[in-house]
Amino acid sequence: MIGHNLVPLSLRSYKNLDGGNPADAMTDFTSGVSEDIDLVGEMAAAGQPRRTLFKSLKKAFQRKALMSASIVATSETMEHIQPNGLVIGHA
Repeated sequence: MIGHNLVPLSLRSYKNLDGGNPADAMTDFTSGVSEDIDLVGEMAAAGQPRRTLFKSLKKAFQRKALMSASIVATSETMEHIQPNGLVIGHA
């Protein structure tokens, strides 16, 4: 597996990943590329409808892409549990 050889030896174990950005972790493990979609800032400012987001995610799913989602945290909001059960700062 060529991609496996490109991953630094220190990152070839899940226990070596603690915290951090999920996209960075997946890039380190797969040697792939990542794409960020900012649902609050960029997408809202560009006026992209939810339908466009759904089509993009569906296409990625059909191509068997690895996907993750996270909520950006500040030092004040880290580990806060939202009413919907999601924990800020976790993937």
